[in-house]
Amino acid sequence: YSSYPTSQFKDLITNHEGNTLFSILANLIHQYNTNHSSPTHDKPHLWIVSAFFNAKAFEAFSALAPYLQSLSLIVGESTPSDNYSPIISFNLHNDPFDMRVKDFHIQLESISTAKIAHNFINAHSIKIQKLQQENVLLHSKLYLIHNQGIGDVIIGSSNFTGSGLGLYGDKSNKELNVLCDSKRASKEAFTYFKTLKKECKDCTKEVLDSLQTSFFYHSPKDIFAKICSCVESAQKPTLSESERLTQGVKAFGLYDFQQDAALELLSRLKRYALALLASPVGSGKTLTALAVASVYNNVIIISPKNLTTQWASYFNVNEQSPYYNFINDMGFRVRILSYYEAQNPKDQDKIALKSAQLIIIDESHNFRNGIPRTRSLKQNGYQKLQNNLNTNSHLLLLSATPINNSFLDLSNQLCLLSSHITDSITQNHLEPKEICTKAQANLQNALKSGDDVELDEDYYAITHIIFSHSSEQIIAHLKALNKDMPKQHIRTIPSSSIPVSIDFSFQKLSEILGLNEEEQNGDTQEDFISFSIYDPYKFLPKHTREQVLDKQLENLGDYTTPRGFLCMSLLKALESSLDAFKPILEKIITYHHRFLKHKAAQWEDKNADELENDEASILPTRLAKLAELGLLHELSEDFTQIIQKDLALLERIAQKLETYESERDFPQCAKYQECKKIIDSINDIKTDKLLIFSESIPTTHAICQALRKDYPHYVIETISGELKPNEFAKLKNRFSP
Repeated sequence: YSSYPTSQFKDLITNHEGNTLFSILANLIHQYNTNHSSPTHDKPHLWIVSAFFNAKAFEAFSALAPYLQSLSLIVGESTPSDNYSPIISFNLHNDPFDMRVKDFHIQLESISTAKIAHNFINAHSIKIQKLQQENVLLHSKLYLIHNQGIGDVIIGSSNFTGSGLGLYGDKSNKELNVLCDSKRASKEAFTYFKTLKKECKDCTKEVLDSLQTSFFYHSPKDIFAKICSCVESAQKPTLSESERLTQGVKAFGLYDFQQDAALELLSRLKRYALALLASPVGSGKTLTALAVASVYNNVIIISPKNLTTQWASYFNVNEQSPYYNFINDMGFRVRILSYYEAQNPKDQDKIALKSAQLIIIDESHNFRNGIPRTRSLKQNGYQKLQNNLNTNSHLLLLSATPINNSFLDLSNQLCLLSSHITDSITQNHLEPKEICTKAQANLQNALKSGDDVELDEDYYAITHIIFSHSSEQIIAHLKALNKDMPKQHIRTIPSSSIPVSIDFSFQKLSEILGLNEEEQNGDTQEDFISFSIYDPYKFLPKHTREQVLDKQLENLGDYTTPRGFLCMSLLKALESSLDAFKPILEKIITYHHRFLKHKAAQWEDKNADELENDEASILPTRLAKLAELGLLHELSEDFTQIIQKDLALLERIAQKLETYESERDFPQCAKYQECKKIIDSINDIKTDKLLIFSESIPTTHAICQALRKDYPHYVIETISGELKPNEFAKLKNRFSP
């Protein structure tokens, strides 16, 4: 700007002390209309170039629509920026059990903002464009108010977003912009915009579609269901209850989010005599329940047998603890029973169950099956437990997975005390079984028709009994404390994926790849695969290498080199199965054969189009690039010799796998045999559902094929990225609707 007289422009630190970019633009637009108010004079055009935008900015400018002839934008991204607010991001697509929605007014405002922005763009002469060339960042920021190229220009760092325009006051970005009102500046900005526009394509429809998804899927019922739990409608804890809850929170060391959960659960228990804590695994449901239990006098905790010891451990506290008296006293008021002990109680336990004020059932989804459909004189575990519970007590259920197969899983758990739930405030009765049966039918109809699932208001009323923090909320809270979510312990059984009939092993592959200790100590490359076919540039003369080298493909370290990546891929594939390993090996071998076969002059005679259409010419990315440029002849003779050496090592591996036949041999590998042992150890396998996860699609097919042969009476399906979306959804629904 040094070529301009200083009087023609001034620096603006916008969004500082009320001097916002939006207020400056609005004043300039109003001044333009005031100074050129003759009937023959057109309203000004506003042209904007911005890397990012959001709905908040469009909403603000909708008020200026009467004063503008047109609004044109060139943006870097056609998807609105998600920072609608400078302090909170949100998502209304949370699971139906995550009812703790804070700042819901911001969510409602954002839906409204998206709607206003959509209508504004749709109803006015607004054109939005972006660069035709993908993967190129447009980072310019330009605001030009003009008529026929003459007007005012603001150049700087402010994006066309709520924060960039200063709409959030002190919480907005602090930006530096330059306002220039010279004719020369506006003409140059005008020329820049028009030149840039030639490189762009229209993306107005994309923007409209993106904005529409922000409000289209949220009906008033959806919004009501989210905010209802935030409305003060439950009885607040008494002063005495609050004091005991606070002591329980301190004694058991709850985090803030767990304390919030305990308070919410207590409110639901006072309103419905029933509550379900459905936070994810590792979120501290046990500690939250203990804090709730500290409010009650007679408490029964019913848990799987293997967890009773864990529950009891919380009451074994050191005498030096400042909370020793509190926890010790609470221990006298709490009795811990296994499922079996609660279903078949001794006299003393039976009395305790019938007089309990609060009953906590851990892993309550174990009682999802309810009363048997067929008439039987013999009671099942659900009925036995139900008969022993005090129907006047409060019931707290704990489960990370309250719904496994259908909505009826939920209703069976909610009906353990009674077939209906009474809302103590409205005195309305809710019938969980009837409500969930209808919801399940609606789901099945929606799956058949492809429509959205319609759920009645009664179903949303039932979800008010449930409290849940999402994993994202908990992780965010713990991250602030520099902690991580605890993870479930997973027992690992190291087992080979290679059948004993095949003379090959993970160790042999490591040796051929040169990943043993000797290679670390500086061995030559003569004894292991170099994978140079993926990295030919180093075999080019220096001047040619500089011509073709792509900085994005430069080697960045041991495992970002092509060789490192290939070694890792082969090791992981072999660890999965020979079915996953063989296709990768065969593809690499094919590349070597193709190069050696076509390295002669016939390559150099082909143009890029022929190369692309010739299946025989397919090569790894870097080598294919050299072929297209006609530079294969510049590779040194060393390259050909190394390719021949690599091919010999690769074919030595392939030779060992020649006899492998998946259908016959895969079931014989130790890994699959261990899998079978686990399946055979599950007594109820026909009524439960078993998920086996594999990163590899070929391994998935091999597992499925073997399981169908070994367990012909079981329904076995696979879900993978190969499926079409409707098939994927259909199969996924078999495991969890």
